[in-house]
Amino acid sequence: MLPATVTGGFPCESVTPQVAACTSAGCGLFASGPNITMNPAAPGEVSVNVKGVPSRSKKLSISWSAPEVVHCPIVEYKIEYKLTHLDQCQDQSNEFEVKIVNHTKTQDILTKLIPFSTYDVVVSAGVDGMNGKTIFTPGRTGFGLTTSADATAPPNNIINHKTEDARSLNYTWEEIPCGHRRGAVERYNYNLKIGSRIVRQGVVRPRTVRIRGLVPCTSYTFMVSGRGPKAQSSDSIKSRTNVEVPESVENITVLETTLVWDRPPPLTCDILKYHIHAILIEKDQCQQVGRNEYFTVEDAEVNLLILKPHSRYRVTISAETDAGLGPATALEFITPQKVPKRGPKEVNVTAVSATGASFAWSQVECGYRRGLVIGYKFSLQNADGHELFSNVVTTELQCEFDDLKPFTEYVFSVKAFNSKGDGISKELHITTDESNSIILRKKRRRSIPR
Repeated sequence: MLPATVTGGFPCESVTPQVAACTSAGCGLFASGPNITMNPAAPGEVSVNVKGVPSRSKKLSISWSAPEVVHCPIVEYKIEYKLTHLDQCQDQSNEFEVKIVNHTKTQDILTKLIPFSTYDVVVSAGVDGMNGKTIFTPGRTGFGLTTSADATAPPNNIINHKTEDARSLNYTWEEIPCGHRRGAVERYNYNLKIGSRIVRQGVVRPRTVRIRGLVPCTSYTFMVSGRGPKAQSSDSIKSRTNVEVPESVENITVLETTLVWDRPPPLTCDILKYHIHAILIEKDQCQQVGRNEYFTVEDAEVNLLILKPHSRYRVTISAETDAGLGPATALEFITPQKVPKRGPKEVNVTAVSATGASFAWSQVECGYRRGLVIGYKFSLQNADGHELFSNVVTTELQCEFDDLKPFTEYVFSVKAFNSKGDGISKELHITTDESNSIILRKKRRRSIPR
């Protein structure tokens, strides 16, 4: 049997070969041979359409139609896809992943993809080939972009910049890392807390925000996230507003022997100390002075007993923080009274006889009255210490005694008093006799002022 090559026909087509013997005289009858199936060939290209699936950020919907030229029966379709552009911010070099579907299908869903990323998709039709292998012709490449989703990671590296006015905080952050954005980051959500309480929140487009109207010397917690209500927030960053120069002290008041005031805002900043400038205007309300005193206290009060009693002062008070000294608040007042520190400056006997005597005295010297002198108390005793008159009250600067014994020693004393009590007595010793001779001896009783 001689071999022959059959040409023509289409792939997968069944043909019946016929052979006739021919001589120079002509050909004989044709004889039919067994049916022959032409070798298979790959079908034509498949066009594919790729779309994102709404609300399904990890899926792509693909559809296709059968090739225009098909000679052999299509037994299956091969879907190849690969990630080419991650998060729309980074090109990728990946191998195709392969998925085989039945020949009856003309659409499919690709799952477990990365949101907001571009994929190349190729669909090829396959026919049975020689030796049981399927023959595919690569189809045309389709491109698909997965839909956006909330970011899977927060922005990187939040930086806090403290501002000088103590009532605002600046925050700046880097982009969400590529591969975690899962969408075009057009805005950022932030919130600011004191403890667990949100005090500020908002949306910004640039990667920076300045939050104003805060409280000085206060600790805050800041967090930021990418777009979307379900976006993951950053790790919190602790920050604290700066200290501020305090405002004026308020409500300066005299409470008995203490000068008190309200500490100034802001109440959140520590007051290091209060600066007191006290001007003594009028000592004892009888002598113009104009003397300055400067001192500091840590608490919002001053014991007025350290100042001159019953004197007119003008004080200015200012608070100091680490940021500096605040404005001063002024008050003019009169310090509390104390008992007189001394007795009258002079005590004299103005007349004396064998049976009587008259006395006169001056006012307590200015600076030792320490209060408004209401009157005087005088006493008279003999040499034996027997009280003839005791603490007789008068508003006069003189007094007179009768019925005294001749040639007898007496001790006269007088003291001033105010609303706080009696002052120090001043004494004068006299002796009467029949000849009206007078022996004057002056003594001053030593006493510790109260």
